[in-house]
Amino acid sequence: MLMKLKKFYLIAALMAAPMASFATDYFVTPDGRGTGDGLSWDNAMSINKMYEDVNGFENGDVFYFAGGTYYIPKIIGITKGYTFIGGFDPDLTGTEHTTPTYPSANPTTFSGDINDNGHDEGDLQQILIFGSTKGPYTEKVVLTGLEFTGAYSTTPKLENQGALRVRNCDDVEVNNCIFYDNVSAHKDSDADPVYGGMAFTGQFSTVRFNNCEFRNNKAHTRGGAIRVSSNAGSRGITVFNRCLIANNSDDEGIGSAICVQHGRSLYLINSTVVDNVSGQKGAAIYSGGADDTYQRNVYIVNSTIAGNEDGPQVEMTKNKLGANLYVANSIVVSDGDTPAFNIEGVNTFETGGMNVVGSDANGVLTGWTSGSPVTY
Repeated sequence: MLMKLKKFYLIAALMAAPMASFATDYFVTPDGRGTGDGLSWDNAMSINKMYEDVNGFENGDVFYFAGGTYYIPKIIGITKGYTFIGGFDPDLTGTEHTTPTYPSANPTTFSGDINDNGHDEGDLQQILIFGSTKGPYTEKVVLTGLEFTGAYSTTPKLENQGALRVRNCDDVEVNNCIFYDNVSAHKDSDADPVYGGMAFTGQFSTVRFNNCEFRNNKAHTRGGAIRVSSNAGSRGITVFNRCLIANNSDDEGIGSAICVQHGRSLYLINSTVVDNVSGQKGAAIYSGGADDTYQRNVYIVNSTIAGNEDGPQVEMTKNKLGANLYVANSIVVSDGDTPAFNIEGVNTFETGGMNVVGSDANGVLTGWTSGSPVTY
């Protein structure tokens, strides 16, 4: 009996023990160093070397990027679960990789402006891509301390674009990253729309942004900075926690900051959405889509959405599966006499805590009762 108990305790201990990690650390600089095998800063891998077989590394591998500008040599979807951490001092040696304080004094910039002459047809429509068209894709991706800029597109109705694009990813975490000056532009000779989401495009994925900034991104339509969508009612969850989304714009007014099309849930927590501009009286945050097979939920908690021009701050449309809006302890204030919300028959409008909601900075402070009628 004692022997059986000892065997049981041994098995239990082995099951409780943490699994051994076989992840490899790699060190990357724009042009590489030494042997270029990436196993130390002294022999750092170049971005070109890394992309020779970017899917040939193992799930869980970690890549440390020195400060500098990185031009991705080819557009390819990364189908492994990697961790990218940027902002390291280019003068580091050995394998030192203490995580920098952000914003880093040595920013790691992924740029789509590959000819270094501003936005033009030679630039990348997408810079960093994770996931697969075959999905679902389940390995965890972590991105920390990176800057994304210079992505540019004039291709009508193109879904596959964005400085950062994820597709069929079940677990993506983005920390302390900055997205700026990513643009989709419309050609006067082309009547078809050019979609937005040039800072971030999320498709059928679960993505969490923490302490990130989205600034000065522009689009023709559908998301001045961010565009998310889903192909199933159970997928498409995007979370912004302690994020700033400011000074972005779109020409046609479908989400000057964020456009959600068929996404299951959008969460804005402890975040600020200000000074985004729509060209045709559109909302700063738009959640819609005509197909009743897709669920939509928007949660706004401890956040400020204010001063976005020229339309309501949040617009949401109804469908049969459930289009639900939840607001708690937040400030949602429009310019002039424009209503804060434009909610077209949303199934559920629930509120909690105290909210400041109105058409100007003197909006009424009110404690709403869940499910009660709301007018502005």
